[in-house]
Amino acid sequence: MGMETARTADHALLALRTLADNGPMTVTDLAAELGVSPTAAHRVIATLHASAIVRRCEDGRYDVGPRLIRLTDHLLQYYAKQATPAMLRLAESTGGTVVLNALQGDSTIALHQVTATRTPLRIEYRLGYATPFTGSPGGLTILAHLHPSRRDRLVSEAGTKGLRERLDRIVADGFLISGEEVWADAVSVSAPILDENLGVIGSLSAVITTDPAEHQKIVTQVTQAAARVASRSSEFSGPGSTQPGKPTDD
Repeated sequence: MGMETARTADHALLALRTLADNGPMTVTDLAAELGVSPTAAHRVIATLHASAIVRRCEDGRYDVGPRLIRLTDHLLQYYAKQATPAMLRLAESTGGTVVLNALQGDSTIALHQVTATRTPLRIEYRLGYATPFTGSPGGLTILAHLHPSRRDRLVSEAGTKGLRERLDRIVADGFLISGEEVWADAVSVSAPILDENLGVIGSLSAVITTDPAEHQKIVTQVTQAAARVASRSSEFSGPGSTQPGKPTDD
C-alpha cells in the first residue's frame, strides 16, 4: 500500500511538471509522456482535478488549475523579494530601470521593477498584468528558453514570421538587446534566469539609454545579475534536487 501511494504521488508530481512544461494536454498524451497507461493517467488527473490543482479546458484537455496558480502567486512574491538586492545593484550600475519578468501560464508578467536613483528615463511598468511572450524583450527571452515542446506550440500559435529564428539567436547569444518593444531612444537588455532543476523561471531586463558602445558592458552586468537571481532559486527547487525520472506503468 505504501509503495502504491508513493508511486501515485510520483505520477502526480510528474504530471504537474509535464503540464507546466507543455501546457494543456489530453489524458492520452499525458499518459504517453508519463509512460503509464491511459487508465493510470486518468486516475491521477481525476484526483488533481478534484482538488482544483488541474483544470479541464473547454476543448477537453487539462492544464494547471487555480489552486496551483494561487500557490504560485505566493512563490512569485517571495521570488521578487529575493531578487531585489541584485536588481538594485543593477539599476544603479546601469542608470536604468530593471524589470523582473516571470511566467504565468502561457503569458509573462512584469513582477517587480527597480529604477536607478538618477536616470534620464523613468518608466513605470504595469506590474502583475499578463502579456503575450512576444510583447516584451523579457517575454521573448523567457519564450526562447522554454521546454522545446511548449515553445514550439507557442511559436506556432503566435504565427509571427521569423520568430523561431529570433528565439534561436537569443538562446545562442544568451541575451537579447532590443529597441523594438520599448520606448523611443531606449534599449532593453534581457537575460534569462535559469535554474538547473526548473529550467527558465523568468528573465531580467534593464531598460537604458546608454550609448551603443556601452551595450556589451551592460550585457555582462545583466547576465551576471540574472545568474545571482537564479542562485536564489534553490529556495524553490531545493539543494541537490534532481529531475524526476519517468515512473513505470501501474
